[in-house]
Amino acid sequence: MNSPILSLHRPWWQRAADFLLAALARWREERALRREIAAAREMDESTLRDIGAPQWLIEEARQQREQARFDRELQRVRADPASPRYW
Repeated sequence: MNSPILSLHRPWWQRAADFLLAALARWREERALRREIAAAREMDESTLRDIGAPQWLIEEARQQREQARFDRELQRVRADPASPRYW
């Protein structure tokens, strides 16, 4: 009975290629996760709460909304020459 020969050694170039492919797959997964989190940060707090997002993400959305409101108010004050300047 002839049994097939099972090679236990892989050439170095094949191991290197497997390592690079695995690293590329991990990088793509991390990039997709970062894009999903960035998209979730664009939502408002009530939507995030409704879909069951973690509390840290809801807080980041609230802080981002408050920062945008502050920036708009600051731009309004800077554009109005009659307003008192506070910087």
